[in-house]
Amino acid sequence: MKSKGSGGFALPILLILLSAIAAFVAVRTLRTFGGFELQASIRTDKALMLARDAVVAYAAWEDSSPGSLLCPDFDNSGVADLNCSSRAVGRLPWKTLGVEMPLDGSGECLWYAISPNARNNIAPASRGSGGTMPAMNPSYLGDLTLRDSTTGMNQPVVAVIIAPGRPLSGQSRTATPSGCNGGSANAFLESRGGIDNAAGGPGFITGTPDTAFNDRVIAITSEKLFAAAKARVLIALAGRDTPATHGLRGLYASGVDAASLLADDGTGRLKLNFLDTTVLAVFSPPASVSPKADGDCSRYDTAGNYTAEWLCFNRWLDYTQYSPIAPDSARLSLPGWQAEFSIANPPRLVRAPTP
Repeated sequence: MKSKGSGGFALPILLILLSAIAAFVAVRTLRTFGGFELQASIRTDKALMLARDAVVAYAAWEDSSPGSLLCPDFDNSGVADLNCSSRAVGRLPWKTLGVEMPLDGSGECLWYAISPNARNNIAPASRGSGGTMPAMNPSYLGDLTLRDSTTGMNQPVVAVIIAPGRPLSGQSRTATPSGCNGGSANAFLESRGGIDNAAGGPGFITGTPDTAFNDRVIAITSEKLFAAAKARVLIALAGRDTPATHGLRGLYASGVDAASLLADDGTGRLKLNFLDTTVLAVFSPPASVSPKADGDCSRYDTAGNYTAEWLCFNRWLDYTQYSPIAPDSARLSLPGWQAEFSIANPPRLVRAPTP
C-alpha cells in the first residue's frame, strides 16, 4: 500500500535523474563530436580580441598621428616592417606590440592587414587639409571592407586580424625557428565568394567554416580605433605636465583667457592658431627647431615635437567641444570622452555618453 504523498517525491527524483542523464549525454557528445573544436574556437576568439586591443592601444599612443597603425610583419620576424605603402597582408607584429606570440586555437600565428592610408610611416604634414592622405580622425572609416558571408553584410574597416586555422587541403606550411609556421599567405588564408583573404585587400571575408574555408577575421573599425585615440588627443590638448607649461594649461598659465579660445561660429569648438607664437610656445619643438608655415598649420623637422602638427593636420579641433569653466580652467569633450582641467590640475579623463 502506498503511503500518502509518496508520489510527490517520485516526480522530482525522476526529473533530477533525467536532467543528470541529459547533462551526461550532452557532455559526452560535446567531447566526442565538438569539444576540441569548441575549445579551439574559444582560444581563437580570445587571441583575436587580445591582438585587436594591443593594436588599438599601440595606435592610440603613436607619436606621429594617434590612430595610425603599424605595418604588418612581412618576413615572419614578429617585428613590424617599415613600409607597407601598397595593400598587403602579413603577420601580426607581436614583438613590436610588446605582447606574447598570439596563436589561434590550431596553434597558428595571426595575420594582419591595414588600410594603406592608415599606416604610421606617413608624415603628419601629408595628412588632412593640404595633404594627399586623409586625416586620422573619426571621419576616417578605412580603405578596406570586411564581408560576412553568413549575413551578406559588408563593413568598412581600417584593419583586419585573421586567424588562419588548421591547414586545409592543398595548403602546405613549414616549421620555422621563430615559432610561426612558414609559407606564403595562400598557404594559410582562403577565398570565398570571389574574395581572397591572401590577396591583401581591399576586400576581406569571414563566415562559417567548412572544408574549403576556415579563416576567422576580426575587424578594427574606425569607432574602435579612435575611441582609444580620443583620450590621447584630449591629454595632449590639455597638457598634463607639472607645473603647467604645455597644452591649454600652459596657455592659461601664460595669461591667455580661456574664453578667447572658443570658436566664434557658435559650435562650441576649440579654436587654436598653430602659427601663433603664444600657441607654439606651449606646443613647441626644441629651441633649435624652427616651425615652417604651411597653410594654417605648422611643420616641424624630424627632430621636433609633432603634437601641434598632428593636432592641426588631422583636424582634431573640428571634433573637440570646448567649455570654459573659469579663466584658468575648462572642459574638453570628444564623443565618448570628457576631460576637465585647470592650471593647478592635470586633465581628469572620464568616459562620457556618445551622442
